[in-house]
Amino acid sequence: MKTSGYTILLVEDDSNDVLLIQRAFRKTNLTNPLQVARDGQEAIEYLNHQVQDEAEPVRRMPCAQTQPA
Repeated sequence: MKTSGYTILLVEDDSNDVLLIQRAFRKTNLTNPLQVARDGQEAIEYLNHQVQDEAEPVRRMPCAQTQPA
């Protein structure tokens, strides 16, 4: 079982691709929660909701953090 405690946000509009990703997660025993958004707008709404919900805030992985310009 591999997990880092992070929820993975997948932005994908093709349900077949979502199934492939889910299958890959199962085959590699990756147990992180997977949240699927069908488009960018849905992803933004999910992220905005997570920021407002203090019970489970959005946590960025170190490699995903942007550096100041």
